[in-house]
Amino acid sequence: MDDLARQIAEIEAWGRDQCLEAWDKLAEAPPGSRLSLRFLRKALIFEVRCKRLGGFRRQ
Repeated sequence: MDDLARQIAEIEAWGRDQCLEAWDKLAEAPPGSRLSLRFLRKALIFEVRCKRLGGFRRQ
């Protein structure tokens, strides 16, 4: 498993507290109090992919 896949697998296994801690490190604003754990994980994985792969390109 490559490093990116391993990192994604780790995030998918995180609980809410770990996701919120990671969000604080990555985001400029605090997460909404009603965000689901599933959404937090997806957002964190998106950020990891963007940083790792150079973001997405505007067409």
